Amino acid sequence: MKSSKTQKAYFAVLLLLSAVFISSLPGCGSSDTTGAKFASLSSTGSTSTTPVSLGAAVPFAVFGGGAGMTNQGIFTAINGDMGTTGASAMITGFHDTGANVYTETPLNIGTVNGTIHSATAPSGSAPGVIAAAAALAVQTAFDNLSPAALPGGIDVSSLGGGAGELGGRTLAPGIYTSAPGTFAIQGGDLTLDAAGDPNAVWVFQMATSLTVGGPGAAFPQSVLLVNGAQARNVFWQVGSTATINAAGGGTMVGTMISSAAITFSTAGNVTLVTLEGRALAMNASVTMVNTRINVPASTVALNSDKAITAYSLNGVAGMINETAKTISLTVPYGTNVTAQVATFTTTGAGVTAGAVAQTSGRTANDFTRPVAYTVTASDSTTAAYTVTVSVALNSAKAITAYSLNGVAGMINETAKTISLTMPYGTNVTAQVAAFTTTGAGVTALAVAQTSGITANDFTSPVAYTVTASDNTTAAYTVTVTVASAAGLAPVNLGTAGNFVILTKTGVSTTGTTAVVGDIGVSPVAASYLTGFSLIADSTNAFSTSSVVAGKLYASDYAPPTPAYMTTAVSDMQTAFTDAAGRTTPDFTELGAGDISGLTLVPGLYKWGTGVSITNGVTLSGGANDVWIFQIAGDLIVNNSAMVTLVGGAQAKNIFWQVSGQVNLGTAADFKGIILSQTLISLNTGAMMHGRLLAQTAVTLDASKVTKP
Repeated sequence: MKSSKTQKAYFAVLLLLSAVFISSLPGCGSSDTTGAKFASLSSTGSTSTTPVSLGAAVPFAVFGGGAGMTNQGIFTAINGDMGTTGASAMITGFHDTGANVYTETPLNIGTVNGTIHSATAPSGSAPGVIAAAAALAVQTAFDNLSPAALPGGIDVSSLGGGAGELGGRTLAPGIYTSAPGTFAIQGGDLTLDAAGDPNAVWVFQMATSLTVGGPGAAFPQSVLLVNGAQARNVFWQVGSTATINAAGGGTMVGTMISSAAITFSTAGNVTLVTLEGRALAMNASVTMVNTRINVPASTVALNSDKAITAYSLNGVAGMINETAKTISLTVPYGTNVTAQVATFTTTGAGVTAGAVAQTSGRTANDFTRPVAYTVTASDSTTAAYTVTVSVALNSAKAITAYSLNGVAGMINETAKTISLTMPYGTNVTAQVAAFTTTGAGVTALAVAQTSGITANDFTSPVAYTVTASDNTTAAYTVTVTVASAAGLAPVNLGTAGNFVILTKTGVSTTGTTAVVGDIGVSPVAASYLTGFSLIADSTNAFSTSSVVAGKLYASDYAPPTPAYMTTAVSDMQTAFTDAAGRTTPDFTELGAGDISGLTLVPGLYKWGTGVSITNGVTLSGGANDVWIFQIAGDLIVNNSAMVTLVGGAQAKNIFWQVSGQVNLGTAADFKGIILSQTLISLNTGAMMHGRLLAQTAVTLDASKVTKP
């Protein structure tokens, strides 16, 4: 960087020589309308409009997106600020009023009568903040100039002349579009006539490029302002590139906002190109060869407002302390704050966090630590806000599971009660509960409770208090009842109890099945015993099979078998009716039909739906205790699910009365007497310790069935 007195004198001499040279150029400071291709065309634009706000970009004569700016020649002079969101290395051939020099050579010296801003300069400021705010303002202005924001523009081809050609025309204020998507000023100058209105506005919208100069490379063209037209009120929204007078010379007017590169003149040209306006490129560089750019004077003072007036994260409003410039929020428990998107409103022209421009409702930030926001006003002053996000403590405080000695409690979350019925004879004076909770801690009678460890006396109801992480509490009352000695009477199977499998419409088997006990079918014949390879006894009263450790009976065998089978089937139906008719159930609709994972005490259970066992169920009781399950729908036992008996419980005292079908999944392990009104199906490898008594059929697949 040059900073010596010699260097400053050197720049002063260069500027003086530049002024002398420029004043000697033909046509400088005058309007040349010779050579116009078209007759002058007067028009009225689509609608009147107001100037589009440039926000933080107002002071900038040149902006080169993230790609920077390049100068060639010694006569370039920029009267305004210059900026890029790229590093200072992206700027070549310039120096500014702060004596900051960017890669100048004796043949490439450009004067910026303002400040050059980049991601890393100028020193002493917040590097990148002003440039980032300007970039956001440029993008916003580009969007606000688009046909989507300003619809209804007039196509210049409707005024006569070439499509997209502006040369030789005189245009009234308004919004103008181009059918081919391009605009050109060639073969004549463009005149903008304000008709005496200094606030008249022109907007030119093009999907692709803007070309000024020609036809050919040797004819510079200009934009002329007449009858009060002002450069500050002319806007060019350029969808791709802008090329301004490639041969040098000419005067362009207005604020050009281009999606791609903007180029003035061509290397080697010394004839000065003038822009009364701004050259603002969003996504590419601005290249200047002996170019003078003058930021238009504004009649409106730049806005110094720079407040954040509303702020929220995911619907949670922030508390804004404007004096301290702080914003605080508490988001719900469990919220991941590493990539939260803020919604905010601001009176400033742009907002950044770090070096990242912020767009409300779009830009994500990590709020695990306080985030510093910088709001930049239109006059480039800034305000710093600190946003602090806290995550609320967990308010959950429920007991989600509770059991005593394997007996599951019935939890009423609404009433905050838990009830259990323990087997007859259980001593409840020192029972240890197993429980799960969403809270941070549980106490009972001021004693901290640990699942599976802490004992309590349940001769009277016990009050539990669950405390959440946020110190709120919930109170549960646990009531334990001991079952009476009488209990249920078992279901009388009569002669049906002589069979391990008894059906009315047949038994079939595939695979390697093993049955221990007798099998009977009636009224169907022995032909409905399939897959057993029956061997008839010499009396023809029964048959045997290699897969059955017992006898097989059918209604068409020799007497006394037919009568024996008729009685057995009748007894099976009577037993079904007995089980279905038991009244005053101890439990109704337990688990909403899913009893998986529960421990069931002896008693009468009733469901108006089907019942499923997805992973297993435990029956806890003594050797003489009885369970009767009344099931209005199907009984579905999932693959590998198991019925476990504890405390001496016996399969012979467990009765499953099923009005629908019964399906034991692959490798399921089941216990009890099944009284089914329809089909009983055992899938591959299913095991049954009990009896299968079906009023239709039984199907086996490599199953093991053993009488109790």
